[in-house]
Amino acid sequence: DVYSLAGFFPRASAFLIDLVIVAAIAYATLKISFMVAGVGGGAQNMRYLYPVLFLLASTYFIFLHALDGKTIGKMLMGIRLINSDGEDVGVWDAFLRWFGYFISAAVMLAGFFWAIFDSEGQAWHDKIAGTYVVKDQNRK
Repeated sequence: DVYSLAGFFPRASAFLIDLVIVAAIAYATLKISFMVAGVGGGAQNMRYLYPVLFLLASTYFIFLHALDGKTIGKMLMGIRLINSDGEDVGVWDAFLRWFGYFISAAVMLAGFFWAIFDSEGQAWHDKIAGTYVVKDQNRK
């Protein structure tokens, strides 16, 4: 099948939007938790930000992709994630893709930039999960 592939810049923009959302939620969650618990220490307690950020990001990316193929960033950019059959991805494919993000990032983000040169527009994490990022045809 031929898909209307999303370009690199809409994909990158969607990912950056998602990272800002996840970071803001993680920061707010920790800040509120520390205030409610009455824990002081400021920057010292921010060391918990990284595990919380990881858990929130994992949940955000895996479940939003599995639910409708779109994170908030993808919704705003008018793109979506599909599998190689052109259907919505499941939890397993979304997990594989999330795991693949770390591989894509491992070598100076080369796996993300791979999508620019790939004939099928896939980054390494897409190849690992068998996914494609396409223009959302249902967007009005």
